[in-house]
Amino acid sequence: VDKGWQHFEEIQRIPFIVRPQDRMYDACRDVVRDEWISLLDVYPSVLDLAGDSTGADAGPGMSVVPLLSKSGIPWRDAVFVEFGGVNAASTSMVTARKGNIKYGWNCSSWDELYDLDCDPWEMHNVIRNPSYADQLRVMRSLVADWMRETQYPGLWVFLSGHT
Repeated sequence: VDKGWQHFEEIQRIPFIVRPQDRMYDACRDVVRDEWISLLDVYPSVLDLAGDSTGADAGPGMSVVPLLSKSGIPWRDAVFVEFGGVNAASTSMVTARKGNIKYGWNCSSWDELYDLDCDPWEMHNVIRNPSYADQLRVMRSLVADWMRETQYPGLWVFLSGHT
């Protein structure tokens, strides 16, 4: 189902709910975590829960099983969402979220930057606000690094607009 192709939280941020096996249930009952989970984490998590030791090598995702029973484990501090178009509409969009800052790159439109602490409904794009220049630089660097790491096909377009 296509939820839309914007960078808004209501479209991209979806709760990830796990009901662990009975033997693990008491350890994590009613626990709410705030770590960033990606759909890429589902496959290695299922393998891990099934006892398959190849889960760690299942691709770029991370098993969420350690989050079910432990606190303070090393985890990602940013998450990325990509969108490549739907049906005949071809476009390329990447969203990066780190802490309260969300950056959205649009290959065929203007970029977006939101401070979700100050603007939780994403009504004010602060990309041209000079007080956010450092955050913008960090987020663009994160996106460029992610694009290189994943061999994202829009990397050259991104770099040509942000050199």
